[in-house]
Amino acid sequence: MKKILKAIALMICLLFPLSVMAMTTIEDSDLSTVTGQSGVSINLDVNLDLHMDTAAWGDSDGLGAATNTTAGWVGLKDLDATGIRVRLRQDAQGQIDAYKAYATGYGGTVDNFFVANGYVYKPSVWAIVDANDGTFTPSLLDFFGPYSASIVGALQGASATDANAMMLLLNLNSLAAWKASNSVSYYASMGAADSCLSYVIAYVKPLTIDVATGTPKGSAYTGQTYVHIGTGSLELNIASLDAKVEMGPGASATAPNLNQQLGSLYIGGLQAYINGASFIDIYKVGAPNDGTTGVAIGFEVTVDKVSFDEIAWGDGDGVDLDTAAGWVGLVTDTSAPTVAVSGGTAEIQNLQINGVLTIDVATSSNTFVQIGYSDLSIFLGQLDANVALGATKTNLNNVLGTLYVSNLNVTLANGSINISAPATGSGVIVGFNVTADVTADTVAWGDLDGIGSGSTQGWVGLTTLVVDDFKVGGQLTVDVATATAGNTQEDEGITFVRLGFGSGLQLSMASMDADVQLGSARTALDQTLGHLAVVNLHDTTVLGWVDIHAHSASSQGVVLNMNVTVNTQVDTVAWGDSNGLANLGVGNTTAGWVGLALTRITK
Repeated sequence: MKKILKAIALMICLLFPLSVMAMTTIEDSDLSTVTGQSGVSINLDVNLDLHMDTAAWGDSDGLGAATNTTAGWVGLKDLDATGIRVRLRQDAQGQIDAYKAYATGYGGTVDNFFVANGYVYKPSVWAIVDANDGTFTPSLLDFFGPYSASIVGALQGASATDANAMMLLLNLNSLAAWKASNSVSYYASMGAADSCLSYVIAYVKPLTIDVATGTPKGSAYTGQTYVHIGTGSLELNIASLDAKVEMGPGASATAPNLNQQLGSLYIGGLQAYINGASFIDIYKVGAPNDGTTGVAIGFEVTVDKVSFDEIAWGDGDGVDLDTAAGWVGLVTDTSAPTVAVSGGTAEIQNLQINGVLTIDVATSSNTFVQIGYSDLSIFLGQLDANVALGATKTNLNNVLGTLYVSNLNVTLANGSINISAPATGSGVIVGFNVTADVTADTVAWGDLDGIGSGSTQGWVGLTTLVVDDFKVGGQLTVDVATATAGNTQEDEGITFVRLGFGSGLQLSMASMDADVQLGSARTALDQTLGHLAVVNLHDTTVLGWVDIHAHSASSQGVVLNMNVTVNTQVDTVAWGDSNGLANLGVGNTTAGWVGLALTRITK
């Protein structure tokens, strides 16, 4: 039982980093569907409320020999979570609709589907009238990813007299071979020759866990022992999760000293749906027996949907003098002004992660987490959420605006990110060694309350965005604060995010192309300003800081207060007009461009 509980805990930690599980009592009836053969399959429905003083992960050798680093720890303190539920997915209706359309395309008629106990049923006549001789193949129909099971054979062996009780699973791939070996008369008593009276059930893929020795995803070595986790078609619900995220050196060989605070994490009202085809391989960094410590994780994970009320990050001590705690996050809606994103729910759709991450925790002057990656690709079908600030985690009432992203592709070959906290107080310091190629259909920003009476929402964004060889190096610090009396940069009571560039944030890219558009809705950017092109942005250094905050608690909008120095050189910055002067009634003109070439900007 303990192994099963640990497996459940591990799954949640991997799919939602920084969330953790705790041991809890499960009745024997809850485990009645757990089976295993050369591995473990888990059909689960688990409910948890939990508290932990500390949950930490340690790396005993830092970054390894000759790196001038020692052991480090990262973890959660004062973790409180309520309403955690992990179970097989219950959201089959959208998949039912898709399958109905598929069947109808083959001349079939399907209706009266319903969902019960995590399965999809259809107790009615399914008339198959296929132009290609009405052929079909009974098989398991997995709505959330491919799955093969021996139950298919048992179903095919059912007799015609068992029609009202059998569960025939239909897959309309028109494989004539199956019908040829299982005569049409087999179903004669069920109606017409190409009809079937049956119960149709969709099998939802369970969580599976296997341990193997071989070559896990992304490893350069054979003979590597690894844990292979098939995520199954899982649904994760979290009513609330609240924890401090801290790191520190090892107080002993086995105990952490979490004395450096990054900040606080809050999650409220989250629902996530994992695609059943997803899997994760977990193994040791480096060669199997080289004596080093570290974690490598190979991913092929698709999260079909994540909806949430709030995902927020807090800074308990603000920044500098005359500031107090502050929070920033993505939210569904806010109390003032009352606004909501499209469909009323903040949401991520079709998030796909494919590649390898390595994780090391080390201590030099400060403790830091180094996240390395190789051949990593990230696809985001859609992100739609309000971005808001506030003095407390449950009152993010200073709305900056709404972020909308569609069909974002990010490809990262090899690189790393270091995350640490300041020596005193709380905050996040991020060190970059990142190179990426980026494409997106739309990256847009919306202001849902316009600019006062007589105006409504408006949007601005980049469409058909293509960025090649974008590189980020150097350091970025992130603090969230609320100004108090005596603050000289911001008005008292204003919550703001401060982005600091430390000794310099370095940026470069080979090229960027995008259309710049406006519109009255996130999906209707139909007013084109022009086309922006940048070629060979050379090493650019950004110094100083930027404060970002909203107009007020009653009005959306972005205010930037900055003290920034930029040194840059770029070969070309150009602006294009695709239709010339046609919209001014001037004929005989075509596209034109204006720009700057071989430009150097200092301070």
